[in-house]
Order: sequence, then C-alpha cells, then structure tokens
Amino acid sequence: ALQSWFIKELDRFLTLKNRRLLGWNEILDGGLAPGATVMSWTGEEGGIAAAKMGHDVVMTPQNFVYLDHGQSNSPLEPNHWPGHNPLEKVYRYDPIPASLDATQAKHILGLQGNVWTVFVHEPWLLDIQTWPRACAISEVGWSSSGNRDWGNFLQRLRQHRPKLDALGVNYWWEDTAELGTWSPATITAEFKPLVLDVSKTLASKPAGELPVTFSYLKGAHGLAIRSAKLLINGTPAGNDVHDGFTGWSSKGNTYRLSHPAIPNGAKVELICEIRSDGGTDSQGRIVSESIETRKTSASH
Repeated sequence: ALQSWFIKELDRFLTLKNRRLLGWNEILDGGLAPGATVMSWTGEEGGIAAAKMGHDVVMTPQNFVYLDHGQSNSPLEPNHWPGHNPLEKVYRYDPIPASLDATQAKHILGLQGNVWTVFVHEPWLLDIQTWPRACAISEVGWSSSGNRDWGNFLQRLRQHRPKLDALGVNYWWEDTAELGTWSPATITAEFKPLVLDVSKTLASKPAGELPVTFSYLKGAHGLAIRSAKLLINGTPAGNDVHDGFTGWSSKGNTYRLSHPAIPNGAKVELICEIRSDGGTDSQGRIVSESIETRKTSASH
C-alpha cells in the first residue's frame, strides 16, 4: 500500500511538471498510477495487464531481450547472467502479444534491450553482450512482424560484419550449420531416436570433431537429451552419451562427435536420443557451431 501511494504521488507531481512516470512492472502492485507507463521486464504479463487497462507499455521481458543473459551454448562464451537469449530468439520476439486486441495493442510503444553489468567489467565484454543482438532488437522495433525474415536478416547481418570489424567492435559471432529441428510433432515423453539426414550439410567434411548443440527456441517445456551419434553409410562414426538439457537454461547440451573424413556422396545420419521435459510444447534447432569472436577471454 505504501509503495502504491508513493508511486501515485510521484505520478501526480510529474504530471504537474508536464512529465510522465515510467516504471518497472512492479508499479502495478497495489494499483497503477493514472498516468504511468509500464516497463514489462519480468515477462509479458505486466505489460499485457497494463495495456488492457489503457496504459502505455514498453516491452522488455528478460527472457527475450535482456542482453546480459547468455547467447550461446559454447564453452568459450564468457560468464553471464543465467538465462539464454540467442540471436535468433531475440529476432523472433514479437513485442505485441497476441492476447491484445487492436485497440489495446496501440498501447505497446515498442521494446527495449537491457545490458546489466554484473558480469561485465571491461569494454570488450560489453561488446560481446550487446552485438549483434542489438541489431536484432532494432529491426524488431522498427518493422512489423509480417515484414521480418530470419534468413534475410542473417544474410544482411553477415554483410554488416566488416563495418563492425572496422569499428573495432568485439561482437559475438557463431558460424552455424543447421542439422535439424525439433517440435511438438517430433518429441514424446519417452526417449526416442530422432533421425536426421545430414548428408548435404556434412558432405566432404574432413576428419575431425563435430560439435552438435541442441538450442531451445520457444515453448513452455524443455528438451532432455541422452545421446547423439553419427552414421556414415550405416557405419557408426562418432558417439557421445551423456545427460543434457536445453530450455530456460541449458546444461550439457553440446555433444562432440569425432569422425573420420566423410566421402562426397556418402549417406550421413545424425541420430539423437531425446524426449520432452514436462510436456511437448517445445521447439528448437540442432546445430553445429564455430566461434569467430576475436576475443572471448581476458587472456586473448
């Protein structure tokens, strides 16, 4: 009650000075001040509630646009605040919730990305956390969802890299080869093999190690992984067995498969033993990633 009273008094004072009150979604507690604009950070619920009451909103949910959260499953990624907001997840975020009607949606002023510096103590770390995800946030903010295309954005972002290099920006970059995806249609509550034909992606790949990462994108449930193995023309060529998980957070979700040289024209299959965690509302990508960031630790 005291917080609500104080916020309402502050709102009244600011209104008299021709200013507007802007506050985190906690200002909803106890009743919202008449002229308040809400920054919805703990999720979208606060923003949705405020918009339905006729208040303006800036969407900044931590599980999509907090840039101090992680963006990779690579062990090379520096320490960060717990959470996983990779570039594609940020780009695919729509700040206008589907539960709002057209009148209510007009109260969504836009979105904001935040970089809290608990784990950021040098400029090169600030670069890593901010770029290129800030590019994704910018495009989401200035374009409608129907005009956004992830593949086109990624292609343009690749062309933008020389500009970031020329400016000396230590941006995070992973070169990613997509091996497959999972969705509610391909997972069950029990461990079952997901068989992916990766012949074209891995054609003529020299002998070495293939890192296979399971990267959650969206949905209410996570994905549990038990193993990943590679078959070349039906012959086992690499196998990694350990418990992994990806969802709100990720642990052990990269599998490393040592393999011989892959002949051109060979049939190559990736077999993943996976199951849903808590339900089948889960979508994600299975990728192989290489890191091209110039500096990833203080010793570089």
